[in-house]
Amino acid sequence: QAMSIGLPAIAMANAGEDEGGMAASIVGPESTIPSGEIAGFSERLCRLVRDPAVRQQHGRQMRRRVEQLYSFEQTARTLEVLCERAIDGNATRQSESVTLDESPPGRQVRKAA
Repeated sequence: QAMSIGLPAIAMANAGEDEGGMAASIVGPESTIPSGEIAGFSERLCRLVRDPAVRQQHGRQMRRRVEQLYSFEQTARTLEVLCERAIDGNATRQSESVTLDESPPGRQVRKAA
């Protein structure tokens, strides 16, 4: 939420999580502090508090990240892909009782066998 209105955000990785983990996937690797590095987290936070220019620049970067990764359109596309995968997986498991048609183009519609 903070990122969506242009506020800076930092996160600490979970124990055992590498730089590509959950925290980094949300705020980005450049805004993720390695697990347990309390001094590094404190230093980054203090820098954001003390330096308005850094805070504003970081906030703009966070806003762009939200626009690129979490926009309505992007979220809808991601949800659509997940639903299609779930349907495809379900159809595969139920292949004896369900056949798949290609109507409309690009979408698989289930019909009872």
